[in-house]
Amino acid sequence: MIQINEIKSWWIHLSHREQRILTAGGVFLILFLLYLIIIQPVNAGLNNQINNIDAQKKLLSWMQKNVPELKSLRKSGDTRQTIPAGGLLSSVEQSLRQSQLSEAVTALEKNPDETSQESIQLKFDKVNFDRFMTWLINFWQTYDINISQISMTRTPAAGVAQISLSLSLLKQT
Repeated sequence: MIQINEIKSWWIHLSHREQRILTAGGVFLILFLLYLIIIQPVNAGLNNQINNIDAQKKLLSWMQKNVPELKSLRKSGDTRQTIPAGGLLSSVEQSLRQSQLSEAVTALEKNPDETSQESIQLKFDKVNFDRFMTWLINFWQTYDINISQISMTRTPAAGVAQISLSLSLLKQT
């Protein structure tokens, strides 16, 4: 209570000009703090989301552009091996070991889905993106599988990603 009275007394003893300057400075300080605390983080988040949407649009465009080529490659001379029922998990494990990617796998588990196809879920943490894509393309070209879901997240390290994907048998034998 004493401090408030001291502040009031100090304020009253200031000249009218000093009171206006301090009031304007206080208003400016409050507006600046509001900008720093609210407006700037929201604006940065929006810009980040806009950049993310642009990157996703570019990826979608690339994927849509390359789907016909991938389909034609799949149809032409399809000499892929069929994995016997129950063998998808072991085939993936063996292929990952041969490609020296097994150390980046954080989860590899069977994932039975509603279509009764054999399906597995793989998760990679901090995997070399180029090496992963080479493995995935080679595995897809070698075996009769379907990539039913894939999610890739960029990491701060260049050329490294976190990846989650689901593979299933294309045909049951």
